[in-house]
Amino acid sequence: MKNKEMDAPPLSEEELNEIYNWVDTVPLSRPKKHIGRDFADGVLIAEIIYHYLPSIIDIHNYSMAHSV
Repeated sequence: MKNKEMDAPPLSEEELNEIYNWVDTVPLSRPKKHIGRDFADGVLIAEIIYHYLPSIIDIHNYSMAHSV
């Protein structure tokens, strides 16, 4: 059973669009098509962190997964 106290409130359409627009400002190695799957392997999150804080992440330690 899920703990309802830990669930984040759902995002509005406007909030989702803001997030998508922000993600589009970061140069990523592959285009986003389905955001849930695109970020599932952790590579794009690592690239975003590297873009803003390059000294705290070794981007070469992350490799793309080829399946969901």
